[in-house]
Amino acid sequence: MALSTMKAVKFFYNDGVVKLVDVPKPKPAPGQVVIKVAHAGVCGSDIHAIKKDQKVADGDTIFGHEISGVVHDIGEGVSTVEKGERVAIDPIPSCGECILCQQGHLVHCPNLGLNAIIGYAKPGGWAQYTEVPESQIWTLSDDIPFSVGCQLEPLATLVRAFDDHVSFSSDAKILVMGAGFLGVLFAELLHFHGFRDVTITQRSEQRQKIAKNLGRGYNVCHPDVIRAELEGKDKSYEGYDMIIDMCGNPEAITEAITWLRRKGKLLLYAITPEGHSIKFDPFFVMQKEISIVSSSCGCGSFNRALQVMKNMRQNGYLDLDKMGAKVFKMEDYNDALKIVMEKHVSKVIFEVST
Repeated sequence: MALSTMKAVKFFYNDGVVKLVDVPKPKPAPGQVVIKVAHAGVCGSDIHAIKKDQKVADGDTIFGHEISGVVHDIGEGVSTVEKGERVAIDPIPSCGECILCQQGHLVHCPNLGLNAIIGYAKPGGWAQYTEVPESQIWTLSDDIPFSVGCQLEPLATLVRAFDDHVSFSSDAKILVMGAGFLGVLFAELLHFHGFRDVTITQRSEQRQKIAKNLGRGYNVCHPDVIRAELEGKDKSYEGYDMIIDMCGNPEAITEAITWLRRKGKLLLYAITPEGHSIKFDPFFVMQKEISIVSSSCGCGSFNRALQVMKNMRQNGYLDLDKMGAKVFKMEDYNDALKIVMEKHVSKVIFEVST
């Protein structure tokens, strides 16, 4: 008889702890697919939630919105996927009917969207099995390892940000603030698209080393180095065409605005602790015609992200080891969370099943 329970790593909100527990194994409802999880990533937003910097759920939660695996079971009416198929997921559903969906702003769907995100509003991939709507399933080709495939979701968020906001020619001078996994991944995406004048700032020497070891020729340094280089110079011409915030530090963002050239652009991507603010002189921004934009999720970009993932892999990108990622067995979750919180690695991924 099939087991009716499964192992899962669950966050208990009131106690602020994460535990390995037994929970009911999902059965697919109509239109739903149960995935046997192969790998599940630990996102920075998960760490913020565990630290309670950001409240993403009202109660106890099985995190994990970066998921790859195999279709284990399908519900009534499912016709586009089959059992045994290798897949990754888009964790954010949309109704397709509201005005925002009709305008293509799927992540902002008031009926579903972030209110129904897998891994926060619904149980996620830090478990042996998870239930996902058929419409949120994306097939992985055999040449994409599950460990890489679970990173389709973060790649899709960056592909959407790139497509929406990186409007400069490839000779633009770009600064990426933060060499965590997503900062490095954004730099790699820029390099893949031909950008070569890319600087990465990072306080952690360990994470600086990760970015340097990629061998792309990035200028990797402590932010103090940039501050000293720009001191006394006319940043209207000596500054950056684009600055991409991947660190979420309000003070760093405030300073970054002053590092932009005329017609420069600041892209806000990283999560900042709730309740914080940045300060800028609106006359300064207006006079230099600076743009301040933001991007968060990858809704609508998964199809392109799949092709980008395949092409990047074929061209020597997305080497998780070089990018500072480390894979842990799910039962070793405590060691995994500790090492990433201490910034010894840029990313941890749970191997849930093989």
